[in-house]
Amino acid sequence: VNGTLCSLPAGDVKVALGGELYVQHIQKDAVGTIPTGPPSSGASVQRYRYERTTKSGFVEVQVPLVSPEMSVPLVDKFDVNVSYRFDDYSDMGETGNPRIAFGWDIVDGLRLRGNYATSFVAPPLTIFGDKNRTGAFGTSGYNSTTNNVNVPVSGYPLLPSMGIAGCTAGSATCNINSLTGVVVVSGDPNAKAQEGDGWTLGVDFAPTAL
Repeated sequence: VNGTLCSLPAGDVKVALGGELYVQHIQKDAVGTIPTGPPSSGASVQRYRYERTTKSGFVEVQVPLVSPEMSVPLVDKFDVNVSYRFDDYSDMGETGNPRIAFGWDIVDGLRLRGNYATSFVAPPLTIFGDKNRTGAFGTSGYNSTTNNVNVPVSGYPLLPSMGIAGCTAGSATCNINSLTGVVVVSGDPNAKAQEGDGWTLGVDFAPTAL
């Protein structure tokens, strides 16, 4: 919803209001096979269900403070824009983020502008993981894994001591496909949101003669 809220000497005050209900569901089936036999023989299945409900609301107000008709020295126009957004995440909690901006036309064709705002970005559901950790099936949130990767010995000097065939201190790289590692397949329930604040300043030069 948006429209004119009231009128000031410099012009109309504009306002916008809005809301949102966003429901997300993702189901992930991870099927693993055994080394021999058909895929259905001894296969393991892990199912992960990711859910998030987000309720949001926002308001924005644009206020003109100076207009050309007011004949203010060095201020042809001046306006302020203030907005605020509130989000309530079912898994991340509540957050509110404001933004304030201004536009200052010194003369016709020369405009200064700036703003300050905070931000909040929740981690994707597939990173945050199944809130039940292991999902409806499966007994573990971890799987073994190997990686067919050539790793530089200069960056990882302990590689020659890990028993990799042909990997010596004089090797430039060592392939680690014989090393078994662990991968988390159920997400990280401790993942944090990305939060920030930022500001900008700028100049627009657009002479009417051009």
